[in-house]
Formats: sequence, structure tokens, C-alpha cells
Amino acid sequence: MLMENPFSSEPEEEVFGNIVELIATLSETSEDVQKILNDLLATDWDVILAHNLHYSQKAHEAYFHDWYCACCFEHFPRSQMSKIRGWNENFHYCAACQEQIRQENSYTCSVCQFRYVSMKSPGERTPLCYDCRDESKVVKSNLERAVAFSLLATLTLHEWITALGYFNWKCAYCQEGKYEVLEHFIPLRHGGGTTAGNCIPSCNACNIKKGNKRPTSLASLFSSESLSRIQEYLFRAGSKVSSVRFKGAFLPGLLPIAGSGDGARRFWIKSLPHNVAW
Repeated sequence: MLMENPFSSEPEEEVFGNIVELIATLSETSEDVQKILNDLLATDWDVILAHNLHYSQKAHEAYFHDWYCACCFEHFPRSQMSKIRGWNENFHYCAACQEQIRQENSYTCSVCQFRYVSMKSPGERTPLCYDCRDESKVVKSNLERAVAFSLLATLTLHEWITALGYFNWKCAYCQEGKYEVLEHFIPLRHGGGTTAGNCIPSCNACNIKKGNKRPTSLASLFSSESLSRIQEYLFRAGSKVSSVRFKGAFLPGLLPIAGSGDGARRFWIKSLPHNVAW
């Protein structure tokens, strides 16, 4: 928590800031920092503390115990203080003030319906919470990728947040790692667009492992349980649009067309306007 603002002039953080500043003065690389930390750990602190001429009870209390709340200006144990996302994040607040600030300055996200705190006035405030705001950039960039490949680009922010919620914001493949990247189940290279029926969350490790492989080549990489869950979700998400058969696999998220095979599918996709609706 303190590392976010190590040179703060706040008295409670001044001691820590001085330590960080000293280490930064002595270090050129992260290896230098690690050596200093190793030397500190190897020091016989019992001997030093037994003859400690530098101890300051005031500094000790400031660092290990009391911080002051930036709202009510009362002092509280460090464990009871925290920052509020979206509300002057350079300061810490007590539990009572956090509750008051959230009650008076919370708004409902227009996409996920969760409450979030904002200091901005109604005219300046976005209707999205911070998570949805971040994910809107992810959706936008992947829509642009699909358009660049002349593929279907229909994924909405609401559909993507629904996918993240379905997989508990974790990787759909390993079901353990945290979500880090939007993954196209059918890669863009093989004609999969950025649609609700083709996009799932993935961790970086699984995303790299999968690469540009087709869905029919994933059985040896991921568990059958994970793949079944993914296919079940994509079928339900994509069925809201419709679906089409392609090379023996039932691929959700595409509209039925006359004809069959790669040529018909490519012609159909290129003939569609690219919908980048939010």
C-alpha cells in the first residue's frame, strides 16, 4: 500500500519514504535493491537493538500504529485504514468515513449494475464503474482487430461482462488463473470474429498455450470438463444471434447462409457491415 506513494510528505509515511529514498539513492538496478535487502535480513538486529541510540517512540507509533483519516482527521490503527478507489486515492480513510463517502457518492454502473464511487459531477461522470471502463477498452481493441481481419465484430461490453461473470473473472481454460486477456476460441486467423459466441476470458499462460490452434486441436491441451463448459457457454451466448456449421463443428455466433464451405463463409462475412455497437 505504501509503495504507491513512497515519497509522500504525510507524517505517517515519512519514515518509510526516507527508507525507500535511501535505498533508491544507493541502487542502480533491482539487483542492487535485492542485495541491500539481503544484507538487512542477514544483519544481527538483536545486537543493534540492544544498543539502539536512534529509537524514536513517536516514529514507531506513526509507522506501526496510527494513521490519520483524511476525512475526519482522527487517528486510527493502520489495519483499520484503507484507500477508496475513485476517491482521492492518495489518502487513507477510516471505516466510518469510507461508509459515509460510499453512501453519499456511489452510483450504479449502467452495465454490471454494481455500485462505484466517483468524485465527478453528474455531467462529467461516466456511467461505467472502473472495471467496466477498463473492459470497454479491451472490447474496443478486439472489435478493431476483427474489423482489420474483415470478420464479424459484434461483441458488446454487456456481453463481455456477462462472459467474465460466468467464468468468475478467471481463465476459462484452466479455471484457476485470473483473467488477463480476451481470447478468441476460434482464432481470428481461422475466421473467428469478435462476437459473444467466440470470446472467453483467459490467463496469459493458457492464451500462449492455445495460440492460433483450432478448437478441434485443444483436447490434448485442456481438460474435457473445461472445453465442455466453454462450448456450452459459447453455444448459449451465440445462439442469441444464431449459428452455422463449419467443418463438422457447430460454431455459435454466426448467421445461417446459403451454401457451405470456406468460400461461402468468407463471402458471407465480407458482405456484412461491421457492427461495433456498444
